[in-house]
Amino acid sequence: MLLVSNRNLAQELQGHIDRLKSRFEDDQLNTMSRLKFYSIEEKIKELSSANHLIQKTWNLYYWIRDEGKAKRTESPMDTLPASESMYAFAIGVKGDLPVSPLRGLDSLNRMLKDKWRIVAKLDPQEKMGAPPKDSISVNF
Repeated sequence: MLLVSNRNLAQELQGHIDRLKSRFEDDQLNTMSRLKFYSIEEKIKELSSANHLIQKTWNLYYWIRDEGKAKRTESPMDTLPASESMYAFAIGVKGDLPVSPLRGLDSLNRMLKDKWRIVAKLDPQEKMGAPPKDSISVNF
């Protein structure tokens, strides 16, 4: 359920990013002010950062769907060192710290919600609002 929630959140966020990025790029081409140009450039960097997290979400989703089940046990508490874990890669954990699938998916969900809020602040028309409520949060 959390995996599907992350996928849906990433998919919706991607639509907003695509809409805003093309708008910001057009604004950047049409601006004469150097200050405004750099301000827009910073917004585009924020969108690119969010887009990078979305790509990691999709990579994890397809890995779990296609080959992850064969390589991992069914236990949500099963852990691998971060250096060997796709879950850890998706959330940016490195080294030998163990990361369970459930914790990885929950952390990714929180990171997506944080990116949602950042992108929503960049939306001048405020079409985004809060992240969708269908997300599940797990407390550890």
